[in-house]
Parts: sequence; structure tokens; C-alpha cells
Amino acid sequence: LDDYIGLSGVDWQGETFNPTWSQDHNFSLMGGSDNTKYNASFSRYIENGIFKNSGFDKTTGKFRLDQKLSKSLSFNITVNYALTNRKGVGTSADSGRFNMLAQILSARPTGGLKLTDDELLDSAIDPEMLESGESLAQVNPVKQTESVTNTKRAEMWSGNGSISWQIIKGLTFKTAGTYNTTNNRTNIFYKDGSKEAYRNGQKPYGRTQMGRDVRWTNFNNLTWKQKVKKHNYDVMLGHEVSFRSTEYLLGEAMDFPFDNLGNDYLGLATPSKVESSYSEKMLLSFFARGNYNYDNRYLLTATVRADGSTVFSNKNKWGFFPSFSAAWRVSEEAFMKDVDWVSNFKVRLGWGIVGNDRISNYLSMDLYEASKYGVGNNTVTV
Repeated sequence: LDDYIGLSGVDWQGETFNPTWSQDHNFSLMGGSDNTKYNASFSRYIENGIFKNSGFDKTTGKFRLDQKLSKSLSFNITVNYALTNRKGVGTSADSGRFNMLAQILSARPTGGLKLTDDELLDSAIDPEMLESGESLAQVNPVKQTESVTNTKRAEMWSGNGSISWQIIKGLTFKTAGTYNTTNNRTNIFYKDGSKEAYRNGQKPYGRTQMGRDVRWTNFNNLTWKQKVKKHNYDVMLGHEVSFRSTEYLLGEAMDFPFDNLGNDYLGLATPSKVESSYSEKMLLSFFARGNYNYDNRYLLTATVRADGSTVFSNKNKWGFFPSFSAAWRVSEEAFMKDVDWVSNFKVRLGWGIVGNDRISNYLSMDLYEASKYGVGNNTVTV
């Protein structure tokens, strides 16, 4: 122990952690008149990560407008935007098998008599483990945070709007739509000095993954409401169409001669994995609903809905879903007026059929998959 007297050793927590800070900025604006109302907001949040080479920031914006064009016609529109950026190795990797905090706490504080503290700080893998042939269980946490690029960017645009028109008294038409698109990109690059590059023969490698999700919906309703003495009628006819598509692209390359360009030039190295996919689905619906109540005591409701989805086969493209219900509000009867301890008592019976299209695309079709086999010295793909 006398050999270590006076040696400060390596403070792994001090070397790995940074003082952190955050900024949060918000701006909002609203106003209008009797016929026009608007509001807008903007926010920006920035946070410096506690690990080296890490951080988080988010930018959001929103605008809404409500406009009354006349006594019978009005519309509204809303637009949203969000941009999120994350970077850093995080606290875990390899599906949870690698824990950065555990690496910091378990790293030995001194190189002993074989290594100086500076040499220990400059080693990607604990040299003692390399000499003994042990697994790469202990890595240099400082090198790991500096040698791994892990950035995630997500951008979202969304909007919705509607138009309401009172055609005549009791008859109203409304059309509305929504649109949402999300674009994301993840860049991961393992430079020389990371445990991943070391396992790859000390050669850097990286991958880029991009995805896009688009959704939109449009629905149209025609509603008629009428009251004749104690009779109340409510009839609605509707139509709806919704769409969703997803895109995915992954590119991975290995054995980079140098790591200066990182993910900006994957073609510089040897391609090791390329994947891409695209899928879309659409749902078309027609529906009708009728409500009747007499004196707010006896209620009847009947609905019918027809849905056609692209995920179903051509022979079973549509599903039909009828339903009805009847209710009696006993508490509204005259013989219940003196019963103070019951405020609402209703008996209701109903029947209906429900369904959904939550199945994967193309299950109703014969699919072909590519496979490879050898013919002589060649590889054939079919």
C-alpha cells in the first residue's frame, strides 16, 4: 500500500460527468374579435447532457384560428410542429446488457505499478483484462462517451381543420380532416476507441436508420335535429376515409479506413446491411345513426356502419356492423319525483356487432420471399 500513498488516482465520475444546465423559452400570442379568434405559441428547450457528447433539445410551435364567416358558416384550423434532437450514448446499450453507470462505478481507480493514470485514461479497454484474456466487460467510460456518436432526430408536422354549415334550421353539415407526418433519423457511429469498434478488429463502423409515417383522415357528417312537442329526433349520415403509410430505410457499413466523416459517408466503407420497407393501408367507412326520445324518458338508438379496408381480401373487403339500444329513464317518471335519494335511474338494453382491421398488411395475399443458394462458385437469388 505504500506504493499508492500520495497518488490521486482516476476520478472516473469527474472525468465522465459534466456540469449540466438547461434553458426553456416560451412565447405566446392570442387575440381576435367576435368573429375571429386566434392564438399562436412557440417554445424552445435546450438541455446539456450529464455525459460528455450528449444533450437534448426540442422546438415546438402551434397556431390555431377560429373564424365565423356568417351566422350559418364557420371554420377552424390548427397547425402543430415539433422537432426533437437527442444525442449521447445513454445509460445502457446492447439491449440492456451494457450499463454505463456500472462501468463508471466499477472502473479501477489506478493503473497500479504497470500503468500511469494517463495511460489508463487513454486505454479503451482495461489492459489487465486484455492480458488475462477476460471478456471485454470493463471499458473506459470516458472513451466510450467520446467515441460513440448516437443522434436521434424526429420532426413532426400535423394539422386539422373543419367547416360547419347550417344549411337550414335543424340541418347541419360538417366536414373535417387531419394530417400528420413524422420523419425520424437515427445515426450511430462507433469510432476507434469504443468497445464496439474494438470487437470489430479495432475498425470503426456505423449505421443510419430513417423512417417516415404519414396519416390523414377526412370525415363528413350531415345531421338533422327536430323537436315536435315532446318528441325529439336526431338523424346523422356520415362518411369517413383514413390512410396511413410507413417507410423505413437502414444502411450499415463496416471497416472504415478512418472515422472523420462518420455517418456522412457510409459508402466509404464496406456495406454490411441494407434494409428497406414500405407499407400503406386505407379504411373507408359509411355510417348512419338515428336517435329518438320521448319526453326525455323513453330513448331509442339505432346505428349501422359499413367499413372496407385494404388489409382484407377481395372476397371479404367489407364488414357490416348494426346495433340498437333502448332505454327508460325511470327517475323521470312521476312516481319517482318524491324519491329524493335517487337522482338518476336508467334501464338500458342494447345489442350490436363490432369489428376492427388491426391485422398486418398482405395477410390475405400469397407472398414471395427472396432466398439465396449456391450454384457452383456463384450465389443465385430467387
